[in-house]
Amino acid sequence: MSNFLSSVVAGVRENIRQGYYDLAEHVDKLDRPSLKEVAEKTRLPIIAEIKPLSPSLGRLIDSVSVELASSLERAGASALSILVERIHFNGSLELLCRASESIGIPILFKDFVVSTKQVEAASRSGADILLLIAELFRDGYTELPLNQIIRLAHSLGLEVLLEFHDPQLLGTVTNSEADYVGVNNRDLYTLNLKPDHFYSLSHELRGCRFKVAESGYNECGRIGRDRLAGADAFLIGSAIMSSANPPGKLKELLDCDQS
Repeated sequence: MSNFLSSVVAGVRENIRQGYYDLAEHVDKLDRPSLKEVAEKTRLPIIAEIKPLSPSLGRLIDSVSVELASSLERAGASALSILVERIHFNGSLELLCRASESIGIPILFKDFVVSTKQVEAASRSGADILLLIAELFRDGYTELPLNQIIRLAHSLGLEVLLEFHDPQLLGTVTNSEADYVGVNNRDLYTLNLKPDHFYSLSHELRGCRFKVAESGYNECGRIGRDRLAGADAFLIGSAIMSSANPPGKLKELLDCDQS
């Protein structure tokens, strides 16, 4: 799989053509705090990601539900990331809509956003945060330039988590109007995981706005190290979803702050 990013964008565009994002309902979501507000009151903020399938690891969990989302909230998640990309991750826009009606912590609309239709769907479905991927803008996959998409998201009441992997995009990300900066340890072109990626960039991120470390976290050693290196929160999906007891695994990882 030499260029996963190109493949997933092709699937997203097909979903757009088929009207998938037009199905997002106008949800009366709960009044939720921001991720930053939750994190300020939390010893170890973890964004628990709900995804049935991982392109690098295969099937993670047989089914996902609002009950699973609620159990992760009760277990101590600071926020939930819900995959809506359905071809490569078997994500569900419907699940995000349903969760938005009952979950009291921030919800991240996790997708490969290239179109304003997706931004509008995120708002209608009741999400609080929109994920954007800097490489998609750099490579010309998107309808609008980065800050125009961010401004559209803000106008619709969404905060923005802008992630990147390529260190050459650091300036683009830090100079953007995004609310949160994400460092993805996984290269989305090759799906190769670089476990020390956040740590290697941490000195260049000092003083940067709220930082989220993403991908590959499954034990306390690297979580503790990267927390000390400046990670304000961690986005963790596969380790939680592949566990026989996802809420229990989340609690185990939350206990890393006491290690």
